[in-house]
Amino acid sequence: MQLTFKPSRPSGWTLFVPILASSILMIASSRWQGVSLLQQFLAAIVLPIQKTVDIPSHATENFEVFFKQRLNLLNENENLKQQQIYLQAQVQKLRALEAENLELRELLQSVGKEKESFSEARIIQADLSPFRQQILLNKGAKEGVEVGQPVIDAQGLVGVVLSITDHVSQVLLLTDTGFAVPVQSVRSGERAIAGGSGTGGELRLNYVPRTADFMEGDELVTSGLGGRFPAGYPVGVISSIQHDEGTRFTVIGVTPSAKLGQFRHVLLVKQHAFEPMIVQKPKLKKEIVSKKEDRVKPLSALPEMYPGNQIGKGV
Repeated sequence: MQLTFKPSRPSGWTLFVPILASSILMIASSRWQGVSLLQQFLAAIVLPIQKTVDIPSHATENFEVFFKQRLNLLNENENLKQQQIYLQAQVQKLRALEAENLELRELLQSVGKEKESFSEARIIQADLSPFRQQILLNKGAKEGVEVGQPVIDAQGLVGVVLSITDHVSQVLLLTDTGFAVPVQSVRSGERAIAGGSGTGGELRLNYVPRTADFMEGDELVTSGLGGRFPAGYPVGVISSIQHDEGTRFTVIGVTPSAKLGQFRHVLLVKQHAFEPMIVQKPKLKKEIVSKKEDRVKPLSALPEMYPGNQIGKGV
């Protein structure tokens, strides 16, 4: 015999009873005070338990918020530090530009109203060892630089161009032992030759007679003799005078006016601006015509003008 199971249909009472109970409870809760008191009693018991259970969850949330805020603050602090470093670098750059601008203004002021022409150059390398006092400039033959050009800064004479390439010039500083320049005392007008000492960054006036009118503190400028250096540029100030007891000469120490080792820009003085004036010989009153060459030969000089001169034979 085979058994079969058939699902039974829910009776109407199965749905009616829960609905009726819910309605009664709703009406009772609104009208019966005991239900309200029961709710309050249950809430007083359950609420602390619920808060205790929620503590770990709130703590975790608070820790996450704190960690995120701290991480954001650390990132913001790092960004601010980087900005500060950048701003400090910009300030240093501005200070460097300001110092460079001041140096260039001083160079222009040092030129004054003289008729010399100048070109600006920047120092790219310096050798200030005791055995060699030289610098390299960022301009050369392509920029019109010539060997022998004097070099000055805002305070005075720096040196002379020793050699050149297309875009680089080598300058011999006035403190090098191979340097010499004719100088003159502003106070007394006494002249001498100043040369580099190679040590201590000083110049020296060697073999100066004791009778020469030089004093400590005298300012020395270029005399212009020889035509190599224009006259009037500061060279240095006499710092010491030593008399050699065994000779009649005096050794004079000079502190350079130029700020050697501190400047970054210099001026190159154009050669043509101070070439010595060529004195023209007086016009001759006589000319002799050579029949063989059929051209005019001027006499080298007239006997009455230069008594010591002898006219060559066959002229």
